[in-house]
Amino acid sequence: MPMFDPTFVNTFHSPIGAHCSLTLGMPANEKKTHGGLGVQLGKPADEDVFIGVQSADDENLIQALPFFVADESTGSEDFVDSDLGMDDHYMGDLPGVRVEAFTPDQIVRRLDVGSDVWTVGDLTVRIDSPVRTLPDPHAKTPDHDALKLATCPAVTIELTVDNTKGAAPRVVFLGYAGHDASEKMRQFDRPDDRELGVVGIARGFTRGFASADPRVVSGQAFSLAALVKPVNPQNRRFALGPVAALTAEVPAGARETFRFAAVFYTPGVVTSGQNCAYFYTRYFDRLETVAKYALDHFDDYRGWADDADRWLARADTLNPAQRFQLVHTIRSYYGSTEFLDRLDASRHAVPLSHDGRTPMWVVNEGEYRMLNTFDLAVDMLFYELRMHPWTVRDVLEHYVERYSYEDQVRFPGDDTLHPGGVSFTHDHGANNHFSPPHYSSYEASGIRGCFSYMTHEQLLNFICTAGTYLHHTGDTAWRDKHAGLWERLLTSCENRDHPEPSKRNGVMSLDSSRCDGGAEITTYDSLDTSLGQARNNGYMAVKGWASYLLLEKVFRDRGEDALAERAAAQAKRAADTLVANVGGDGTLPALLNEEAGESRIISVIEGLVFPQRGGREDALAADGPFAALLAALRTHTEKVLQPGVCRFDDGAWKLSSTSINSWLSKIYLSQHVARAILGVELDPTADDAHAAWLCRPGNNAYWAWSDQHHSGVAKGSKYYPRGVTTALWLDEAGVHDAPG
Repeated sequence: MPMFDPTFVNTFHSPIGAHCSLTLGMPANEKKTHGGLGVQLGKPADEDVFIGVQSADDENLIQALPFFVADESTGSEDFVDSDLGMDDHYMGDLPGVRVEAFTPDQIVRRLDVGSDVWTVGDLTVRIDSPVRTLPDPHAKTPDHDALKLATCPAVTIELTVDNTKGAAPRVVFLGYAGHDASEKMRQFDRPDDRELGVVGIARGFTRGFASADPRVVSGQAFSLAALVKPVNPQNRRFALGPVAALTAEVPAGARETFRFAAVFYTPGVVTSGQNCAYFYTRYFDRLETVAKYALDHFDDYRGWADDADRWLARADTLNPAQRFQLVHTIRSYYGSTEFLDRLDASRHAVPLSHDGRTPMWVVNEGEYRMLNTFDLAVDMLFYELRMHPWTVRDVLEHYVERYSYEDQVRFPGDDTLHPGGVSFTHDHGANNHFSPPHYSSYEASGIRGCFSYMTHEQLLNFICTAGTYLHHTGDTAWRDKHAGLWERLLTSCENRDHPEPSKRNGVMSLDSSRCDGGAEITTYDSLDTSLGQARNNGYMAVKGWASYLLLEKVFRDRGEDALAERAAAQAKRAADTLVANVGGDGTLPALLNEEAGESRIISVIEGLVFPQRGGREDALAADGPFAALLAALRTHTEKVLQPGVCRFDDGAWKLSSTSINSWLSKIYLSQHVARAILGVELDPTADDAHAAWLCRPGNNAYWAWSDQHHSGVAKGSKYYPRGVTTALWLDEAGVHDAPG
């Protein structure tokens, strides 16, 4: 049996590009709820969610999945004084009615990539999430029908109750109660809503549940019990109630299924710095029209979920721990996505036509909510190329257009400035605020460690992302649109190696002038110096080697042989430097050309994925021009993946031998490189250990998929999208396409 149990772990159920989620899975405790409908949050919504049915054995017992806090208060005490002898049940519950959570041992969960099915007794709950290709909105003739279907901000839900053995009718329900005082509960059950064909409940105007089933009624009250078994059914319209639910009756002797949708809508301009609206506002004008469309297309979304489940089932060589992590990471990715329309700057209101809008793709950085962080984009690349390659080009284009800059460089401890070149910012902004042109929300000057500049790494990230995109798509039009950029990228890399060509070794050794006396860092900003320092970093050296190889391919494809030779020469220098730094024990130090420390890192092998995916498989041949480098990296990997070096006591991987901080997205990537490129046989118990980290009750289970773990405890990068590096495992399993 696996050492992890994914039953009670928070999981995203998210539309594509709406930055919202029905997060569900971790039970509430006696004081706190852990799920709910979140819009533009970097965390779960912490709302009571009520999904359940009246007991078949006791009509006064209302049973629900354990996603709510049992509260004996009805809320009416805020309005009436019980000391005056007023009957607390006049608007509330019938005497003896009680609401209880199903116990964990009663519940079975089957979590898949498209569907999430909960079974408890004679109740089955299925939530479907869209995992689908996204059409290119920049196409000459965009397919708006397909775009509307793909971007509708909703997820579909089905509740089935088997009352065939029941002697009395039973009420099934779906509802919730939020704790945000700024948005109260409401119903949409007006005549025009019914004419539209929907009934629903919502918090404010941004999220709720809806149904198009005429058997379903909406209600609002002081408690769930007052809706399932009301004193007077007419009182379901009580608009002061903090609890709202959709209810339906299942007749005795019947088995009935009811369809619902969790719906979201955020109108108007949602960003600053650049005015953007959600792309879906092209097609929908309010929550109710989202509900109508989603429920009308319920069968389409069910088909999508089934397609996605079958797609993953084809990857039958994945072990259960890998499968769970792949599912979990894909769901977490979509919860952070924003598909936006950049509006004409002269417009102050959202235009109802498609004129004046430019589609824009954004992925938020989980709990931090930074926009299109390049450290993440370069890792999510492999999933996005599979599902919607245009989003990769879109992010790259935004970096070129707005978030590139020119700098100079200096050696550490020396104020002399040398030519630098083009590079790119760490991100595009944070919290839906776009940073000013040429600057990120993150990078600061004059410091070392966290929050310093990542100039060289972002330069390499652009090259690796762009080169891989070009090979995957064959998009020569985009390549040639930026014809002058590729030489600028090469020159910038060379200048960060050494200002004198004769002294270059293929490895970065100068910091950007933007550091202003500080020092550049890498994406591993919160780890130890072995991975955090950019200069002479072994991980960066291999990534730089890969970047030169991809640039060489771009130049050769364009017929620019002299530039190709310059890139090839730098790749050879980088490889030679790496091989020359192999120690007597067969491992590479974390920092090259410096006094050897004790730290050893797994991540030195990361960069090998880019020649593999960027059309330079020739460089990875065991008997090819870089055979010595590949042999060194294979030996290094085998040596460090030993207990006490880069393994925790539970068998999980440590990215650095001297840090307890390990990141799952990077582990997934390195596992792929070790298996598929270096041919290293891996211990599968590590997969169980990593899955167990994510399923650990408490903090880990609450934050859904988290990246950074300190000895298995989620400490940062929580509620995060980068884990879709697991997409690389699909290719190992022989699945090379997308669902559908």
